[in-house]
Amino acid sequence: MSGITSLQTRSVRVLLAALLSLFITVLAIGPAIAQFEPIEGAGGAPSDADTLSHLVVSELVTGGASASDEFVEVYNPSPDALPLEGLELIYVSASGATVTRKAAWIAGAPLVPSGAHWLVANAAGLYAPMADTTYANGLAATGGSVALRIQAATTAIDAVGWGTATSTWLEGLPAPAAPAGSSLERLPGGAAGSGQDTDDNSVDFVMRASPDPQNAAATPIASPSPSATPSATPSPSASATPGSTDPPSPSPSPSVTPSSTPSPGPISIAEARTLPDGTVATISGVALSDSDFTDGGGCLVDESAGIAVLLSSGTFARGDELLVTGTVGDRYARARCDPPRRR
Repeated sequence: MSGITSLQTRSVRVLLAALLSLFITVLAIGPAIAQFEPIEGAGGAPSDADTLSHLVVSELVTGGASASDEFVEVYNPSPDALPLEGLELIYVSASGATVTRKAAWIAGAPLVPSGAHWLVANAAGLYAPMADTTYANGLAATGGSVALRIQAATTAIDAVGWGTATSTWLEGLPAPAAPAGSSLERLPGGAAGSGQDTDDNSVDFVMRASPDPQNAAATPIASPSPSATPSATPSPSASATPGSTDPPSPSPSPSVTPSSTPSPGPISIAEARTLPDGTVATISGVALSDSDFTDGGGCLVDESAGIAVLLSSGTFARGDELLVTGTVGDRYARARCDPPRRR
């Protein structure tokens, strides 16, 4: 990354990053500005109004009358559209010894609207005609995991393990293996959507006797809107006490602190991806995963597109909002931004 300028904020973490489709040095605005805080309900537990900021696996079937009657449903619980671009869906055997790609989304893949679904199904099974993406070969009914991740990443955006799964590609404890023809569905499920994510598959998923696969053409489920930031309540002005009135003292004129030249305002990720090499760009978005990527990194998205960030230093958490500035370059036929080199 070259030509980095500092950003003034209450808490700033400097990250040097390479992007999957744009590789860029990252300046992450810290938790005081960027961290999405959970809305707490009774007893301090996350309430149903909590809003996730990443795609999730919402329902899966590992076989029915035929072993090929299987699907994996992806859902967007966020109030904003989220991109599939740059992501892949993998199947991991129960022990973790085998990892198989079931779907991958290249540049130009569609966004998943808020409350909408994307259905991935076995091409030889019952659900193939309604699927948005199909795959070959199956899922083990007794145990395994599916995970949504940035392509080739070593950590998942979301992962679900069931039955005898013991690999690292799950969250908490595995959900029970569903009987043939039944599904595992993320809570709360149905018309309420699938927005629960406690990072424990055994808690977040329940068995459904009647699967309810939904594809991109299904009517989106209404998702919660971001909670409004409460405005400060003005305190009442003190009333003057009758009596002698002191002459008002002059108010001091505010001093003007010279500031550094501001960086250009952020542009959309989709627009940044079209810039030629050597162009300095500033973008902002939400981290779909934490910074523990293949070589240290994560995934940044806005309403237009998504970008993977590969860090050489620093960290950020899933759900952080990042402001990134850097110079567009090229790597493996994909754009990136390099850190400055010492001469």
